[in-house]
Amino acid sequence: TDINVINNLKEKSFDENQDPYKIANNWIEYYYAFDLSDSKNKEDIEKNILDTVQDFNKQNNENSENNRTEMFVMGSNKAEGVAYIFGFIASFLFIGIFISLIFVVSQVMIMYYKQISEGYEDREKFDIMQKVGLDEVDIKKSIRSQILMIFFSPLVVAIIHVTVAYPFIEKLLKLFELPDNGIFITTMIGTFVIFALFYIVVYTITSKIYYNIIKLRN
Repeated sequence: TDINVINNLKEKSFDENQDPYKIANNWIEYYYAFDLSDSKNKEDIEKNILDTVQDFNKQNNENSENNRTEMFVMGSNKAEGVAYIFGFIASFLFIGIFISLIFVVSQVMIMYYKQISEGYEDREKFDIMQKVGLDEVDIKKSIRSQILMIFFSPLVVAIIHVTVAYPFIEKLLKLFELPDNGIFITTMIGTFVIFALFYIVVYTITSKIYYNIIKLRN
């Protein structure tokens, strides 16, 4: 298996903007990156490299007392990093999706049955309104505006809540090493569109059932 050195940063020159601790202790850093061409044995090769690094650090620590120059090697690989990040984020993602589904389903069911129960209570009111001259088009418009306000008010409140909480969310994302605000904004827009489509479907079904309940009276 070929291991190709794709990046080798030479010794850094110190300047006034660098870490004072590193300058005082004559700290020189080298960075090496390796590209493994054999994808089948990549994990085994990476493990062997990290084991070699650990053995070097162990031997260097044992000899550092008799040596004025101390060396320490840190190693990491992409496979372990990706696995750790996905494992860490996946747990939060699962919990977030699970809790969100519970809240959304419970909220939709509460609003749905609330509107249906109000439909039976409002039948007499709409019957009286029809007798005084309210036509079918105006009745449908009144029903749609009433149900529309009930169903889409949570989305409006959610947008306001995310906007106000954005500075805190931004700091929290940086804590999880996710500094790209564009990803967060795109995700929020996509989530809003998905929930809006879901609410539109439920709103359409509820308004039709509500109207049929009113119509049965006649």
